[in-house]
Amino acid sequence: MKKEKKTTVFTAYKTLST
Repeated sequence: MKKEKKTTVFTAYKTLST
């Protein structure tokens, strides 16, 4: 679960950067 949460944050950050 912790790993999944980190992935979500990474994806959200990438989307915001784009």
